Amino acid sequence: MTALRWQLALLVALVACASTREKHEAWIQDSGRAMERSPGGARETLSHLDALASSMGEQQEGDRALVTDAMLERASSFTDKAVEESPDDAPVLLARLGLMWSLARQPKQAEDSFRASVAAKPTLEGLRGLMNELGKREAFDDVRRVCGAGAAGLTDHDLAPHL
Repeated sequence: MTALRWQLALLVALVACASTREKHEAWIQDSGRAMERSPGGARETLSHLDALASSMGEQQEGDRALVTDAMLERASSFTDKAVEESPDDAPVLLARLGLMWSLARQPKQAEDSFRASVAAKPTLEGLRGLMNELGKREAFDDVRRVCGAGAAGLTDHDLAPHL
């Protein structure tokens, strides 16, 4: 009886891992199709960026869907179209693009996207993402420039824990 329970628990765990990956795969595919049907659509593009980021953000590798460089480039291209079509949505679109690049371990693209988000309109999401990227490379002078007078008096040692 104990062995049967152990086997059942193992089966449930395996199914749960596979279903998480399958959910990510389905979300990526579905949101990608919706994005293709509505090029320039902010909502569809945002959903696709969220699908990619959600999968890449999974702690367990087995729970992640395969995300290729081509998929990332495609999402970036569609984001550019959505920003053109919906400039009011640019800050959130570009911040999510930055998150996608950050999770993909592409720091230059992430920083560029977060900077573009903040330039469009400073938001908490864009600023937080930019500060995280700048903090990763210990670009404390850039942090001070972005934050202005509020961070100018802080030493590198004082800034580091906040980034």
